[in-house]
Amino acid sequence: MYRTFILLYVICLGGAALNHARDLWLGGWMPYTHASTLENAFWTSPTFIDLLIIALLLWRPR
Repeated sequence: MYRTFILLYVICLGGAALNHARDLWLGGWMPYTHASTLENAFWTSPTFIDLLIIALLLWRPR
């Protein structure tokens, strides 16, 4: 059950990271032109944070 939960979480985070990466690909750095710089940074940062969380979830210390 624990591994299933982790796998589901990794899949969801991966989808979210891909969605934010698509925004970066199509709109360039800080793609949300209607938003302030702070909001832009807030909505751009999950691209990298989601990938970091995926790596930490999949990394198993020995």
